Amino acid sequence: MTRKNAKLILAVIAALLAAGILLCFFVPGINGMVDLKARSALLSLKQTLNGISGLRLEYDDLRFSDLKVITIRNLELFPDQASTGTTRPIVSADEVKLDINLWSALFGQSSDILRRLSVDGLVARISLTEDKASIDRILGYFSSSKGSGGFPSLAIELTRASILVCDANSASYSLAFGELQVSLASKFANIVLPEAFFIASFANAKPSNISAKLGFLNARVSSDLGSADFSASIGGSADGISLERQRLKGRLRERVVEVEVVGGKGIQAAVKYGLGGTVVEGEVVLGG
Repeated sequence: MTRKNAKLILAVIAALLAAGILLCFFVPGINGMVDLKARSALLSLKQTLNGISGLRLEYDDLRFSDLKVITIRNLELFPDQASTGTTRPIVSADEVKLDINLWSALFGQSSDILRRLSVDGLVARISLTEDKASIDRILGYFSSSKGSGGFPSLAIELTRASILVCDANSASYSLAFGELQVSLASKFANIVLPEAFFIASFANAKPSNISAKLGFLNARVSSDLGSADFSASIGGSADGISLERQRLKGRLRERVVEVEVVGGKGIQAAVKYGLGGTVVEGEVVLGG
């Protein structure tokens, strides 16, 4: 009995030693393979992005850890300096994390590799005049792209984001939020935005300042962007005139947007607007 126990203990020890040796040599090897593939894929992305938009992608550091997470720090997108004369980044992020499927990364399809994308400290500073060339190229690419019409299966999370857009008429629009979650499936995207702040400033128009607080946004958008359903709450002010928070729900169907105030405080409204049209149909009742 003692001899059998000794053999069993020796077998366990041998198995543990073998596993340790495999971990010492196999895991670093896998890390190295995926790290090379990640750098190669990022280089390909840089070249593709530059070809599509003229934007240059730069970053400080790329690391692979836990056999599934690629971390990119201090990522920046720069416009073409020769055409814009500017050296500022259009988009920057403190940290980007890619949660990948290791098996797909090594042997599978490229479309199956990425499972989750997390972006922290996102800052976008876009000028509709200085960055017009890049914007036109991006819009032209998507309008001419045929594609399959379906979303990849992917979870996206943005934290600590700030977006500023300026136009040629000294108007600026800013949006800031702490967290945004997007869940992509084949036919639909589900969007959750707990809270966001919007500010618009107009130098040569009235009202000159508009601010709004958006909360509890839930949206479902089809992959062809032809239909959507959403609900949210919104309140704000314009040049000192305040609007108490209202609850909205809406939908997009066949290029027609319908929005309704649900249980509004001081307001009842139902509005319908055809995209690309010039007429708004609906009614607004004060004191509802």
